Amino acid sequence: SETFFAQFLLEGNDKAVDWAEDKNGKQSSGRHSVFIKLAYLEWKNILPKTNVAVGLVPTPSWSLLPEKVWNYRSIEKTILDFRGLGGASDIGVLVKGKFGADDMFGYNLMIANGSGQKPEDNKSKKIYANLNARPIKGLTIEVYGDNETSLLNKAKTKDNVTKTTLKGFVAYQHEKFTVGTEVFQQTQKKYLYDSTDVKPFGIALFAWAPIVKDKINAFARFDTYNPDTEIKKAGYKENFITLGIDYMPMKNVHIMPNIWMNSFSKKSSGVAKRDSDIVSRITVFYVYK
Repeated sequence: SETFFAQFLLEGNDKAVDWAEDKNGKQSSGRHSVFIKLAYLEWKNILPKTNVAVGLVPTPSWSLLPEKVWNYRSIEKTILDFRGLGGASDIGVLVKGKFGADDMFGYNLMIANGSGQKPEDNKSKKIYANLNARPIKGLTIEVYGDNETSLLNKAKTKDNVTKTTLKGFVAYQHEKFTVGTEVFQQTQKKYLYDSTDVKPFGIALFAWAPIVKDKINAFARFDTYNPDTEIKKAGYKENFITLGIDYMPMKNVHIMPNIWMNSFSKKSSGVAKRDSDIVSRITVFYVYK
């Protein structure tokens, strides 16, 4: 209706499998399955230019803006999602709105469990916030932050960790091309068993453009990622590259030959060499409407 909107979304992927027992009674992964990705009710214009959503809601981490501008989620997730440093949805309350001349500014505020699609196992809550602006035609700027203090669960098997994420996103969209960059740093501050902080950092650069309008696009992306900037002489820095062609034989059908590569750069000469992961693929993507 004009006032209420509801969405219920199921997702299936290689990690979503049902579990079965073999003849010896041991658990083994079974067939492909699905899980609940989104399930929420949104009250539109509860206040002027303000919506409120309640339930298993898309988070402001990346799914509300960067993922749409990148445009190729079917090829790979955006960098925070790809590196497992946030969640696409969470159970909570989201307030989003616009303000300013010609709705130049937008915002999202959310309080949620912090456990994503999984059941909650502690008393803490996660706070999300972002602010975006479109100062000129085609230009989008976003700043984002989140914070969660993860208290010990009842079994006392989880560290008391405070996670804080800061991220910036800038993109320019034109009828002939789209370019963008995303930069983030997360601080995982530990208080119990290991007092050493962990600080992942990453930068993503991407571009895509139509070669033949509504028929052929070209796309490319480069990420650099450091799992922990506090560690200087152990582990690896990682570089991710993907590029390809998006062929559309008809509207909403995409056939995309592409290269997917994640390489590893040693932080120290004493670290063993690690080979790159390289995959050549043909991705078929259909938008069902």
